[in-house]
Amino acid sequence: MNKNSLYFSFCIIKKIALGILFLGLLGCDQQQGLEIQLSNTLNQERPNGQIIIMRDSIAKYDPQLTEGSFHIIDSQQEEVPFQLDDLDGDGQWDELALIYSLAANSSSSLFIKEQTDTSTFKDRAQVWFAKRDSVSGTYNKLSFEVRPEWYQRIMTPPFYYQFEGPGWENDKIGFRLYFDERNGIDIWGKKTSDMVLQDIGIEGDYHSVADWGMDILHVGNSLGAGSIAAKAGDQLYRLEETSNEEFEEVADGPVRAIFDLTYQGWRVDDKEYSIRQRISIWAGANGYQNEISLIDSQDSLNVVAGLVTSKLQGEPVFSSDTSFKYITSYGKQSANDANLGMSIITRPDHFVDYSSINFTGAPIDSTAFLELKLNGQQPVSYSFIVGWETGDPKFAESQGFEELVISVGKRMLKPVKVQFGN
Repeated sequence: MNKNSLYFSFCIIKKIALGILFLGLLGCDQQQGLEIQLSNTLNQERPNGQIIIMRDSIAKYDPQLTEGSFHIIDSQQEEVPFQLDDLDGDGQWDELALIYSLAANSSSSLFIKEQTDTSTFKDRAQVWFAKRDSVSGTYNKLSFEVRPEWYQRIMTPPFYYQFEGPGWENDKIGFRLYFDERNGIDIWGKKTSDMVLQDIGIEGDYHSVADWGMDILHVGNSLGAGSIAAKAGDQLYRLEETSNEEFEEVADGPVRAIFDLTYQGWRVDDKEYSIRQRISIWAGANGYQNEISLIDSQDSLNVVAGLVTSKLQGEPVFSSDTSFKYITSYGKQSANDANLGMSIITRPDHFVDYSSINFTGAPIDSTAFLELKLNGQQPVSYSFIVGWETGDPKFAESQGFEELVISVGKRMLKPVKVQFGN
């Protein structure tokens, strides 16, 4: 065989070998699935990192994945809990939400792989709203509810709504909203990571410490644990005079729970507004998030989000940090006289001012608040953070709570970065 023939044969063998190698690598990629790279750019660990991936982003790389069943695994072949949320009610999921812990200044890869069956995960977040059946006396869960025009606060049980309104919880903490003219938010202090709201308020007293925890906040006439009001001039207007109030469940675990509260005809000074609150709670978080928006309006409105100060010894702390804005309180202000820290955190571009009301007897009193600006239909948002000593001993000292607040603020400004592929 001459040199030309040998060279020609070598080229063919080389091309075949490269083709086999390429097919092998392609098969490996297909076996691994679509790679997602997560990056934590903070110089602090991010336990229970909250990651949102849009459906459209996945469809750009693999449209087939968005139409069928899949699971997510990490580099150790461990399955990662996630959920698919339909946020606009069109019957098609919009966001993939997952929880994954990341070390400081680190990156990790996850892989989305097709599978025929659906994975199930332990619930670490839920929303619970139930109404009493007048015949059987049992409480039945609601996914949608319009508040009856006649309904006002009921002082003694049995309550029309289980624990007086919708509740939301995760494996750390819980909350409830009074679905009446008060529209106040209360706190469930938890001693367990289990979901418990379905069992609370049926019998027994939830104002005393139980195995699961207790109601830990005295709300009174304050804005409680992050309730909102409107501000016009020097006057605060409780979310009270409305023509209609609706609740709608959007997502219900296992990773996060979301629901909407929609109010129409909210009377503020001499004008009426319609607004929506979208409240969400993530697994592993020490609080919830609230996104507020005006509905079908190009008006502007200043709203405040407040926390109760009636049992606070001393003054609330208002931050001067330029990267994020917050108010915080700490001390023996829980119903069982344990140390309790509360904080409201928002972005600087949503922030207007902060203040407090110390006197009693007004429609809204004993409240420290952040003021936020609603412009048109552009939403504003904030996080409400809680640290209860009985539920977690790291909050027995103020430093533990202060560290949590700063950590949440930093994570808010620098979410986990998501990229696809190598």
